[in-house]
Amino acid sequence: MKNTIQISLKNRGDGLGRLIGVFRRRGYQIESLSMTIDQADSMNIVVDFSCNPLALQQMVQHINKLIDVMTVEVVIDDTAPAEIYMPAHQSA
Repeated sequence: MKNTIQISLKNRGDGLGRLIGVFRRRGYQIESLSMTIDQADSMNIVVDFSCNPLALQQMVQHINKLIDVMTVEVVIDDTAPAEIYMPAHQSA
């Protein structure tokens, strides 16, 4: 099943490399990746990849553990996020 997730990531250090490493270590092939950098010095990343629903939930949990991740949204269709996952380690 094809899945799309939207990730907001702080634009510093090797955050993008760590994010891609999560997919690589778990053996998922990224089908599509697009990235923009906004004015607040954060990256907005959209990733398409294929996996089952349980694996999607696990991927979101692993991505949320990355220190530079601000938000992760699972997209059901191309127009609206289904759920928003907020990492527990956010600082003010």
